[in-house]
Order: sequence, then C-alpha cells, then structure tokens
Amino acid sequence: MITISLSKNSLEGKIPRELNNLKKLEILYLHSNNLTGEIPPYVGNISSLMELSLSFNNLEGNLPKELGSATSLTKLGVGSNKLSGVIPTSVYNISAIVIFSITNNFFSGDLPTNIGLALPNIQLLEIAGNQFYGNIPHSITNASGLEILDLGWNKFEGQVPANLGDLSSLQILILGRNHFGTNSTRDLDFIASLTNNSNVKSVYLNDNNFGGEILKAMVYLSYKLVELNMGRNQLSGTIPEGFGNFENLFGLDISGNSLSGVLPRDFGKFQNLQYLALRLNRLSGEILPSLCNVTTLFHLDLAENEFEGRNIFDNVLINCSNL
Repeated sequence: MITISLSKNSLEGKIPRELNNLKKLEILYLHSNNLTGEIPPYVGNISSLMELSLSFNNLEGNLPKELGSATSLTKLGVGSNKLSGVIPTSVYNISAIVIFSITNNFFSGDLPTNIGLALPNIQLLEIAGNQFYGNIPHSITNASGLEILDLGWNKFEGQVPANLGDLSSLQILILGRNHFGTNSTRDLDFIASLTNNSNVKSVYLNDNNFGGEILKAMVYLSYKLVELNMGRNQLSGTIPEGFGNFENLFGLDISGNSLSGVLPRDFGKFQNLQYLALRLNRLSGEILPSLCNVTTLFHLDLAENEFEGRNIFDNVLINCSNL
C-alpha cells in the first residue's frame, strides 16, 4: 500500500492504530472528514511517508514530536483543526518539507531562528490563524524557493527583515493582522528589497503598526502585482505617483491610516482595478473625474476624508458605470 486517499468523506472516530503496520505508505490523505482525537505518535514511524494531509477535521492535542522521524515528509497539512501547543523542533528540522500548512489552529510559540536553513526546500509556509509571536527570523531569507509566506492573524511583532527581497521566488506575502512595525519611519524599509523580485503578486500588510510614509519604491514592485493591502496602519504623508502603472492590480486598500494630500493623477490609469479603499484618511482636494475611466471598478470607498467639490454625482460618479 503506497497511497491512501479518503478525503472529503464523513469519516468519524480516531486515526486508526493499524496505520502503523503500513511500512510502505507514502501518501495519506484524510482531510475534510470528522476525525477526532489526537494525531498518534506512531505516524512518525512510517519512514516512507511523504505526504500527510489531515486538515479540516476536529483533531486536538499537540503535534507529536515523533513526527520528526518521518524524514521523507514533503507535505504536512494539518490546518483547520483544534491543535495546540508549540511545534516540536524535530518537525521544523524535516529538511525535505516543501509544503508546511498548519493554519487555523491554536499553535503558539516563536519561529526557530534557523528556520530558513532547517527548511531549505520550503515553498509554502502557511501558519496563519494561530497564536505565534516574536519576530520573523532573519534566516527566513535563506529559503530561496519560498513562494508563499503566510503569517497572518498571529501575534508577531517587530521589524520585517530588510532583506526580505532575497526570497527571489516569493509570490504571495501575507503579514496582515499582527503587531508588525513600531510606528516609525523605517518600518517599510523591507519594501525596497522586494522591488528586486519580479514574481510578487500579492502583498498584505494590513492591520499592523507600520508607520512612516508610503515609500516611493513601492510603485516599483513587480508589474505582476494584483493586490496590495496596507489598510489600518499608522501610515502618513501623501500617496506617491506611480500606482496607476500597475496594469494588473485589481485591489488596493490603504484605508484607516493618516494619509493626506490629493489623489495621484495616475489613479485614472488603472486598467483592471476592481476594488479601491481609501476610507478614514485625511485626503483632500477634488475627487478625480478620471477615476471613472477605470471601467472595471465596482467598489470605491472614499468615506471619512476631507474631499471637496460640487455636483460630485453629476460631474464624476455619473460616469462610473460599474458602481
């Protein structure tokens, strides 16, 4: 027996002990069922195991340290359960891991300082929706194949490594809903390094403590950028010209900051923008009629700013056919 795939059924009960007898098992998919109990330690005894998917069940308890003995493991998925505790060091040391997904549990602790060296083959690191804390280890930038880094909905803090752009394969960066930043001018310095990465598609920095101004370097992020969320931080200053050059951008959220000044003229150049949120800032001046040149726009939120002008419906919004 090499593969067992019983996902998306209505299986109940505990993970059976008999699995320990399957010495040649390579792939075990039990996700999307109603399994309960703990992840049994003997799963780590299956030395041939390469893929383990237990997500979307009702599993409880800790991740067993014995799992670290499954040194051939390339995919670990235990998201959306009720698991808790600290991830064992032995699991972080499974150097073969490519996909590490443990989202939406109750795991805690900080990330090991050598994580980027211990997981050299990692492509997806997905730990959102837990209770992790501390800083992002600088060694993370050694994981050169990392494509998706999702640390959202945790308790991380401090500065983001300034050389995060060394992750040359990075496509999706999710840092939202943490405590990153110190409300200082250097908080977004890491953005400059990301401009060297031509693969970045989505950046979520929302709901943190990032301060300072929006760096002009930000408008030189990858032309592949489709979503940028910096909402609900402590950003100040003006919005720099250049965002309109992101021809693939469909979502831009800078709401809930302290931005001032007028809207950049090139906001009317967006070709695929569908969602624009600038609510709760100190933006002023007139609302650009050219915004309605963006024919794809269907969500425009400019509330609670200091915009002015007369006949806004007749002169501007009447031409926004998708709103």
